[in-house]
Amino acid sequence: MHPKFLVLLAALAMVLSFFVPWIAGLPAGTPTPYELARSIPTDQLDQVPVLMWVFFASFVFAALLALLALVASAPRFLAFLAGATPFGLMAYVYTQLGNQWRGAGLPTVQLDDLSALWEALQQVLDLGAWLYLGGALALVIFTFVLPSRSVR
Repeated sequence: MHPKFLVLLAALAMVLSFFVPWIAGLPAGTPTPYELARSIPTDQLDQVPVLMWVFFASFVFAALLALLALVASAPRFLAFLAGATPFGLMAYVYTQLGNQWRGAGLPTVQLDDLSALWEALQQVLDLGAWLYLGGALALVIFTFVLPSRSVR
């Protein structure tokens, strides 16, 4: 399969996840990231946390990468940026929330038992989250595996 096509598929998976539910089993249904973004009143955009902007930017990076992969070559740095942003966000949120939760005496997820973590994630995450994380992981891998500075 052509490398540019693989990058395009991974980027499109991330973009598609913007419109698909992320959390399974909520009785009232799951809002998508698109619905979340639309629910922010325009007069309150300055009150949106920076992490939320970074989250939304990851979709923009993926969409731009998909567009570039369609019409030209896909820059490797953009593939890395689109793919690494979700994992950077997860690491930051895990460390920050973990510290706050431990300070409040709440239970936290232990990373030493990966099988239990995997079981918990399978119960909670829906298609959107899997598309997002799978696309992001593929982009990070492609960044290191594909041979040139940009994927042609």
